[in-house]
Amino acid sequence: MVLAVLPWTPQGKTVFNYSARAIIGRAQSDSWGQMHIALEEFRAHPEAPLYGDVFFRRHIRFPYAPPSLLLTSMVERLPVNEFAVLHFLSWLVFVATVLITVRLFRRSTDRDGHAAATGRLDRVVTSILVAGFTLTFYPVVKGFTLGQIQTWINLSLTGALLSWTAGSEARGGVLAALPCLVKPQYGILLLWGLSRRHWRFCAAFSAVLVGALAISIPTVGWANHRNYLWMLSYISAHGESYFANQSVNGLLQRAVFNGENLTWREDAYPPFNPGVYAGTLLAALTLIGFCLFWAPRASRRASATDLMIAILTCVLASPVAWEHHYGILLSIYALLFPVLYQQRVFGRATLSWLAASYILTSNYFGIAQLAAGTRANPLQSHLLLGAVMVLVGLYRLRGLEQTGEEERS
Repeated sequence: MVLAVLPWTPQGKTVFNYSARAIIGRAQSDSWGQMHIALEEFRAHPEAPLYGDVFFRRHIRFPYAPPSLLLTSMVERLPVNEFAVLHFLSWLVFVATVLITVRLFRRSTDRDGHAAATGRLDRVVTSILVAGFTLTFYPVVKGFTLGQIQTWINLSLTGALLSWTAGSEARGGVLAALPCLVKPQYGILLLWGLSRRHWRFCAAFSAVLVGALAISIPTVGWANHRNYLWMLSYISAHGESYFANQSVNGLLQRAVFNGENLTWREDAYPPFNPGVYAGTLLAALTLIGFCLFWAPRASRRASATDLMIAILTCVLASPVAWEHHYGILLSIYALLFPVLYQQRVFGRATLSWLAASYILTSNYFGIAQLAAGTRANPLQSHLLLGAVMVLVGLYRLRGLEQTGEEERS
């Protein structure tokens, strides 16, 4: 907070600027505008390659998979303004995120035996505090104020976590699959389910994908689905240097001063850089490899910790991971804090580690942008660092869970 409000902080912004806008429901139309334009282009030029046309002729970044157009098409049929409907639904999604995060936290505390030791007043106060943390968590409120479909994606993933902790694999599979209809990197979750042999999760996940594709391929066309794969390869090769890209690719792009750092340009990507591309690919393969193949025997049962690792890997392994993509971290913190309060995975440093990661991920540090033109610009990747700290803590916790299961057996 002190760093955020220093006089020389650009524009004097803090996370509370975004919190206030979210509470009163003020949002832009980032995703909704892109989806509307893409649907218009498809209808006007059904034979043209949709993604190439939108990207290079209209200079509109429409990064969503073809099934996402089905949502836009359905909303347009309503007898009211489509943007008003989407903004209202997004606000409901935002409220639901607050409520489910509170539910996750309470479920985590109940699981660890805190429920019997706390009174009703304590539980009410704790719920209010968790709601407050949600309303001031930068990736969550930033996503809403942008008008981002990522807000919906994060809610769906939060629901998947809640379902998993309740023992409902099938419902978790459905909710985990919905983000994949918009952003296919979440398909890693299907591979994760297969590697853990959770067949009900995989069957539900696959049913959602097959059903959506059975509608979108005849509607949008097979050629546009192929064209989407071309667009993904283009983004993977070029990445994004703008500071809001909190991925390994963004870190590397800024480190070698390849592309714009402080200025958002929708009509241009950074030039292809072989070193950055190689580093991005290596990081992605490492993260995905650890997620899928480093699975202790006991964790084949796939605890909630293991699922959280997989979800966070989907974000970290992507070449473009905007700040609002990390909104799912809030749900992870809600489940993680009560557990780490009891199981000190880093000894005395456990809570300090978790608190440091939370500070790095939950705030908007405008002051970090002062380092943009210097060799110190990795400081701009504070959200990435905080997320990696959470991932390390999750792996450590999973290891302790396995040790406990082996001792009990």
